[in-house]
Amino acid sequence: MPGPKMVWQFGELGYDFAINRCPDGTNSNDCRTANKPIRWDYRDVQERRKLYNVYASLIALKKNEPVFETTNFTQNVVGAVKTIHLQDDNLKVTVVGNFDIVPQVVNPQFQQTGTWYNYLTGATLSVTNPTANLTLQPGEYAVYTSRLINRPTNVLAARGPRNTTALRLTAAPNPAATTATLSYELTTAAPVTVSITNLMGATVRTLPTTSRQAIGAHELPLSLKGLANGVYLVRVSTGNQIQTTRLVVQH
Repeated sequence: MPGPKMVWQFGELGYDFAINRCPDGTNSNDCRTANKPIRWDYRDVQERRKLYNVYASLIALKKNEPVFETTNFTQNVVGAVKTIHLQDDNLKVTVVGNFDIVPQVVNPQFQQTGTWYNYLTGATLSVTNPTANLTLQPGEYAVYTSRLINRPTNVLAARGPRNTTALRLTAAPNPAATTATLSYELTTAAPVTVSITNLMGATVRTLPTTSRQAIGAHELPLSLKGLANGVYLVRVSTGNQIQTTRLVVQH
């Protein structure tokens, strides 16, 4: 859907607490924006990691494809079955979703015949009749594109199980007050760039890119002076690998 987005508290992990939950465990309309419990254990649940990856993949698609800034779009988002169509000169997108608890039939109204690509699964769909109904199971959704767009890899960064062939990254102490040590291990020699962003996505600090570093373990001191208390994302990029870890600043 065009325009800015807001993800409700931990919605990208399938948050289980009511939107009106109060700090004392009751529910009230007055508590809609009250603090909610932070469930860091969600990161260890496979289904929640999968949902997180879906959110991250959709964000990447929106940021990388100009069609999501188009004014040429239609949407039907009333009811349990929803559709969105966007198009520009380079790409057409058809989004379908069944938010019901029973199977539903949807007319996808593809903008053209031919091969369409399910961005989230990589599956292809040969369309000869753009208005031929699709049956969607409860909770099933798809983002179809008129050309192949590869879904990014490693969007989960440091949250998933460690991959012994990937960049390994930690920050300690965590929480930290004024300084922290960033530890990472390179499996191939590469230049390294380090940045720190807040949870709004704004870069608050960027360290100078280091020259080509050798394979093996490395440590890098991080100065946290001037950063307000809160949660930050420390990102290390080696060109072909990106890894992110959370760092809590607590003065």
